[in-house]
Amino acid sequence: MLKIIYKIPALLLISALFLTTNANATCQAMFRIEKVTDRSFKILDSSVCNKSATTYKMVITDGVTSNTYYNYFNGSPYAISWSKDVTVWVHLTITDSTGSGCSDSVSHSIDIKSNTCNSQFSVGFTNPPSMNAVFYYNNNQYTANTRFKIDFGDGNTSTTRNPTHTYANCGTYTLKLFVKDSVIGCQDSMAKVLRVGLKANFSSQLVFGRQYQFSNLSEFSGMYLGYPDSLYKSYHWEFGDGDTSNQQMPYHTYSTPGTYVVKLIANYTHPNNGCNKHDTMIANLIVGCKGTAEFTYSYVNTRQYGFTSIASKNLQHFWDFGDGNTSTTTDPLHTYAAVQKKYTVKLVLTDTTAGCSDTAVYDVYHQCNINALLDLSYDSTQPYKATLTNNSTGFISNHFWDFGDGSTSTSASPVHTYTKTGAIVLIYKAKDTFANCERTDTIRFWIDSMGGLKRQAFVMTIIDKTESSTSSIKTQQKAALLNVYPNPFNNQIEIANEGEVIKQVNFYSLTGAEIKVSVNIVGGNQKIQLPDNLPAGFYLLHVQTASGTSHYKLMKQ
Repeated sequence: MLKIIYKIPALLLISALFLTTNANATCQAMFRIEKVTDRSFKILDSSVCNKSATTYKMVITDGVTSNTYYNYFNGSPYAISWSKDVTVWVHLTITDSTGSGCSDSVSHSIDIKSNTCNSQFSVGFTNPPSMNAVFYYNNNQYTANTRFKIDFGDGNTSTTRNPTHTYANCGTYTLKLFVKDSVIGCQDSMAKVLRVGLKANFSSQLVFGRQYQFSNLSEFSGMYLGYPDSLYKSYHWEFGDGDTSNQQMPYHTYSTPGTYVVKLIANYTHPNNGCNKHDTMIANLIVGCKGTAEFTYSYVNTRQYGFTSIASKNLQHFWDFGDGNTSTTTDPLHTYAAVQKKYTVKLVLTDTTAGCSDTAVYDVYHQCNINALLDLSYDSTQPYKATLTNNSTGFISNHFWDFGDGSTSTSASPVHTYTKTGAIVLIYKAKDTFANCERTDTIRFWIDSMGGLKRQAFVMTIIDKTESSTSSIKTQQKAALLNVYPNPFNNQIEIANEGEVIKQVNFYSLTGAEIKVSVNIVGGNQKIQLPDNLPAGFYLLHVQTASGTSHYKLMKQ
């Protein structure tokens, strides 16, 4: 326990940021946003909660248009489109429906911006065995001022729209399209790999028991060859157990489980074919296994992760967590001894009856799960003493303190002496260097030398409750002095007058940005009118009275 000594007599008025929490909370709302196209995105859940008992509510808004989704993550996330250039906010609220009282919310934003210069293109061929490639651009994206240049990958280029190009030799070429519009001031480029010539390809599908159907998918210059033509095309299959076939889509039954090497030799002997006449594809086929090794993982706390196997639970599981520890549990929970940027986790799935196995290897990256939270408690009977508790959570590798008077510190529990009076803004930043993320919390208070003090010192004690401390995290809540309603609210909030003289009202977003509001006194009550375009989500209300400052976490519907 360390102390900060204030040498100047002071009267403390406290204005701290309090977030309402539940002492029994066991869930944390988390997600990330991934772009699908310039105008669409998908949302991937990473919340820490009891998935089977948690309900999700997600509000997506640009301040004018809003959409609400319930239990969006129950199925595969789909792309959400927006039709205009705007910043879109996503607000997620999760609630444990078992009655534990656990709930949490989080918000993120994404910028939607169109790209007029779109270099998307496709390539087709005239009927085989031609080596003439035809290039198609998305002309709807372009204007009369759009200029093109395509590099065919063989030393030749073109500046025309939808050009046709003849390749002299078989091979694989990297095509590059450059698009520029000097009037609009945009440009874009795209590269694709094009194969010219014959490419053997096939797929296999289990029909019943150990019987498989094999499908020929061979192509000539990107065009499917179709069913066999005895004059020009033939196929030869080797199933890895001694049997063969020359059919287009043969069926084959294996007598015993195991791993077999399947080979397809494709022939395209058209007289005008100037490219390769033969090509071969080889692939391993596991026969008899009931499942494929595949798993998901979720963050539990700083060093603990939960792993879930997607395969049949009746198969034999072997987990290697990448730190020297293993497990044979179907869905293990593993705690790492130390935090590092990533862990390479391997699952070996074995079907002992069929005598075969499958392996999956994933890199599990350390996730950013820190939260900066300072609690400042104050005893009115000792007006020159306060306790600042650092209740920040997660793996914090670096601390940074800005004391608001020009002094800073990187210590977990610094000692600082103030030599100024007036408003103080104390800023604390917690950083996770592995996940490369940072969280900030701010405490505001005043040092007033006109208080007629009996003592000549103001004492603040900093208690470190972060990851490095062995003591448990303590949550402190300040009792509300006023009746603030409704919550959730729409466009107006009212503060009932219960004998308190309201000096100042401030309204903030969760990021700390102050939002301008209008305050009117009606019947002795304060009525706060909010902006009409305020997005749905959570906000903070600070109300300063003669007794101190009260803080309320409110939700906009």
